[in-house]
Amino acid sequence: MAGVGFEGAVRPESRLVMLRSGANGGAVRARNEARQFPILLATGAAVYGVMMHVTSADPSRVAGCFGALGVAMAALVLRPFVVMLVMVCLGCRVVRIRVGAGPFTGVRLFGGRVVTFRTIPITFSAAYLPPPRQWGRDLRIMYGTIVLSPFVLSLVGMALVPPYARVLCPIIGLGYSAVAAFSLPEGSRRGMAARAFGTPTAADDPQLAEPNWGYLANGLIAARFGELAEAAADLQYLRDASDALGNGIEVLIERVQGDYAPVARAYTAELRKPTSSPLRATLVARLAFVTLLMAEREPGLEARAVAFVDQTLSLRGAAATSAEALPAAALRALLAGDTVRCLNLTQRQLAVAASPLEIADALCTRARAQAAAGRTEAAYATIHRAIGIAPWYTRVGIVQQLLGAEPSAMDLSVADLTVDARLFEDPWSTSEA
Repeated sequence: MAGVGFEGAVRPESRLVMLRSGANGGAVRARNEARQFPILLATGAAVYGVMMHVTSADPSRVAGCFGALGVAMAALVLRPFVVMLVMVCLGCRVVRIRVGAGPFTGVRLFGGRVVTFRTIPITFSAAYLPPPRQWGRDLRIMYGTIVLSPFVLSLVGMALVPPYARVLCPIIGLGYSAVAAFSLPEGSRRGMAARAFGTPTAADDPQLAEPNWGYLANGLIAARFGELAEAAADLQYLRDASDALGNGIEVLIERVQGDYAPVARAYTAELRKPTSSPLRATLVARLAFVTLLMAEREPGLEARAVAFVDQTLSLRGAAATSAEALPAAALRALLAGDTVRCLNLTQRQLAVAASPLEIADALCTRARAQAAAGRTEAAYATIHRAIGIAPWYTRVGIVQQLLGAEPSAMDLSVADLTVDARLFEDPWSTSEA
């Protein structure tokens, strides 16, 4: 079986556990821009040539040409909604929605999905989770829809523009589709068109080739959303199938339940294996965060935890603000007494949070920083918000006790944090390592 990462990333190809129809991360975006530039240049040259030809005999046709450009732009705006319609009709779960571009303004949990808001409401993207048995099929349908929908929508929109300008619609639509076709989705070495229409192999696209990958993805998302019984069921399914993909689900459940020692051992065991530099950085960041969580629960370990983090994790410059390093970086800043930096980093955490677990982690650290800065009432309000979002997360209760906050209306004592202990009895279980 292909390797899979704890909490979704032990191998670079496994990082995409929520299907994204919108923007990718910064590194992926930069890589795609280099691939897309020649296509955009060729499309722009073709559009310019056609417009010059059409308007040379009659300058009044400029308005019609711009109308065709507007139709093409509308096709691009409508694409994510078409993708959402297709995915919902397939029975996929919408787990995250991102609205707007520009500076981050807030994140909320609506109807079991994370919704992130930014300043300028001109873009829309979403992340989907197909049913486990339909994982590969629905993933390919999604990428096929992303690739083909701009061209199809542009053809439909041709009826809205004058006949002399209609040829511009398919030209631009084809350009959009070509850009999508050659774009590399986050976590994959294959372009969208290759993933949609090509034959995957375990070596180049395990997400599509591995028949049980959907159970891994479903279990990881379920654990991050506090659906521990469902996560345990997916873990049991993979155990019954003798599939080691379940390791990632097990480690995540252990972290959610505050069983940090086996989580740390699992990350340490992975770091002993030959790994790529990006993967190693991810594992080190997660190990550092778990180490700091152990010290949060047992303050006597704080000095040792800080020394370990300072020796193993670079928390300078861009390395401190990567999505993986943010949780550890924020906690480390708090322990260094830099509450301003800690609060800034937790704001970044909230901006990239894709699940209630990640939101709760940011809020827990923020509450501790607010308390350290003497803002006790704000700290209580923040931890009570975390309780409302993730009452099943053990860390929320730990931080609540550290702050001495009164129980909120959402009392942690009623949260069901139990998972069948037999799931962790297999010989290869990380809790026994």
